[in-house]
Amino acid sequence: MSAREKLEVLRAVEASPLPVREALTRLDVSRTTYHRWRRTFRSQSLEGLKDSSTFKGRVWNQLPPRERETILEVAMVCPQWSPRDIACHIADRCGFTVSESTVYRTLKRAGWVKPRETKTFPAGPEYRVKTRGVNEQWQPRHRLLIRDKILMAMAALCALRVVIGLVVPLGEACHLTWADIDFGNGTLRVSAKRNSTTTVPWEPKDHEFRHVPLSPSALNMLAEWQAQAPEGAPYIFVTFERYRRVMRALAEGRWNEGRGLVNNVLRSFKAIIRRAGVNPCTLHDLRRSCITNWARELPAHVVQRLAGHSSLETTVRYYLSVQQEDLERARRVGDALGLGADQTDPKLTHSGQNWGGSRGGDEGASR
Repeated sequence: MSAREKLEVLRAVEASPLPVREALTRLDVSRTTYHRWRRTFRSQSLEGLKDSSTFKGRVWNQLPPRERETILEVAMVCPQWSPRDIACHIADRCGFTVSESTVYRTLKRAGWVKPRETKTFPAGPEYRVKTRGVNEQWQPRHRLLIRDKILMAMAALCALRVVIGLVVPLGEACHLTWADIDFGNGTLRVSAKRNSTTTVPWEPKDHEFRHVPLSPSALNMLAEWQAQAPEGAPYIFVTFERYRRVMRALAEGRWNEGRGLVNNVLRSFKAIIRRAGVNPCTLHDLRRSCITNWARELPAHVVQRLAGHSSLETTVRYYLSVQQEDLERARRVGDALGLGADQTDPKLTHSGQNWGGSRGGDEGASR
């Protein structure tokens, strides 16, 4: 409000037949402000009603025009330099110091900084994952981008496929790298990781090198996951952020060999089987099921080799189980043999061998 407008407010209130409070209410002016204007006008006349500012014309830390021109000159001579490089060069060569942020703001005001390109995803008509609880949408675990959710789901499904179809233990699956996958021959290599600057030192449980065949569905899923995986991360089922933290801890000597490369595996596995509608089970149940299914089609020594067991006794004792289908097959075999018929070869039994030997001896004696 100008000085003339303030003077008009003072005269309008004095000339109004209404009380001062009511007149100020209609003019939307507080009583304190009115009385301050009135005292200032009586003591300093119209000049006192003018707004007084403490601004002296320049901010104390404002960049002088000469320094601004120096920044633009250095940026013009060396356009490939970053704001940090320009600030260091000015501090070393130009006789004054300037911060990196000041250099960036100066270049941006001059129009020499390209705007950052941001990739946006079009919003869908509705959420893909429906909420099932109160305020579930605002929980921290639901604040990921849709792309991150898709990548994490693909990694979980791919890992689940490897554990089910390839009987790879959880510890071995976490240490699998893209170099272990032979897409041409369709095999997976399980080997130790030693003397490498990009992986954590690790050895399999049996300390042996082996190849495991890959099914076509597993190969296709791994190929899709490799196309979406970030560059620079050698592990298949370890996120890039987790990989960077692990390698930083390994370089600083803070990494413990007993720690796992992937965290919260069981929690993620329980969430997956709950969404898939599968009965509660463990990862080791899947491994035992796969070995049992392999034993129906493959020889025992082949199953032992693929499972990575040091002895056949371990495979038979802890991993092979008798299913209801096996009992039905045994029942059918019993029915085929017949209840009253003797379908056993006498030469293959102890009693048959003894009977045959004694009979032969009697015949020889009679002869």
